[in-house]
Amino acid sequence: MSSLLCIDTDAGVDDAYALILALRGRKVDLLNCVAGNCNLQNVKTNVAKVVKLMSGSQKPRISAGADRPLSTKHPAVEAGYFHGRDGLGDVISGTPGEVILEVGEGQVDDDDAPGALIDLCRRSGDLGVELVTLGPLTNLALAIQRDVNSELRRKLKRIFIMGGSAGRGNVTRSAEFNIFADPEAASICFSALSSPEWEPCQVTVISWDVCVSSPVPWDTFDKTIYMPNQPTPISLFLAAISTLSYPPPETRPPDDGKRGGLGAVVCDALAVFIALNPDAILESKRVHVDVELDGTLTRGQTVLDFGHAYDGLERPKTVEWVTKIDLDRYCEAFKSLADS
Repeated sequence: MSSLLCIDTDAGVDDAYALILALRGRKVDLLNCVAGNCNLQNVKTNVAKVVKLMSGSQKPRISAGADRPLSTKHPAVEAGYFHGRDGLGDVISGTPGEVILEVGEGQVDDDDAPGALIDLCRRSGDLGVELVTLGPLTNLALAIQRDVNSELRRKLKRIFIMGGSAGRGNVTRSAEFNIFADPEAASICFSALSSPEWEPCQVTVISWDVCVSSPVPWDTFDKTIYMPNQPTPISLFLAAISTLSYPPPETRPPDDGKRGGLGAVVCDALAVFIALNPDAILESKRVHVDVELDGTLTRGQTVLDFGHAYDGLERPKTVEWVTKIDLDRYCEAFKSLADS
């Protein structure tokens, strides 16, 4: 029997894709909400909408967590420019995408996501827990700080983190969004996870770099999202929320960078795919990860030690940094998104 599963999400458009993949592919025991792509209230609404849309599959516990980053010295960031102000594409009433509005809000069970993760670990017995983080690491950092009985250290078997980069940023030149949104939390997490006490827990990072190098080809993306053979409520939902982030070919402006490159970069869907299919990792490196907190140009950068530094320091390399995945398998999984 597999481990219990928790997904921590900031519920933007690509999170919705990821949650549908997860809810269809495996039992999800806990969905934790964290502010990131949009504010926490919208995250809660968006997670509940996806769960309600997938109500035939299962009903995991939903817990709301951090509504702001740990540090008060820096303003919170959101990603409305990509995901829409509400996090799910700002679908307008009266448009063909109104199905998203008809989904309505579901129930959020409580407001203590860090505590919910600790409780899930406590109740997991010999099964243990796997955690997938799709947003800022604030909830995990708070749970680590509160873990006085070492429930996380004893029961977390594997953590999949969507975040970071090896120098190529997206929200800044050097920082990836999820880490930049709360660098202090990310620093707490990577520092703890590199300590000997956490050695039994395997940490796998699906970075911005591997997401960019593993796009869903536009032909596959459009046939899945905008031109399915048989439209379903899920495909209508996905088409509605995707119009802003991944514009359909017939409506995109000629200079719209969101349709650039070889395909759609859907980071969170890739992270969940890897969590469900770890054998789809074709190449990875063992690294040590630190997070820059103070750099004028580099705040939020994940600084990696591949073992090539000549500074004389021996840093524990406890993180599996994914560099190549089985793109064909990922695309096959992606094509199942809109199925009924």
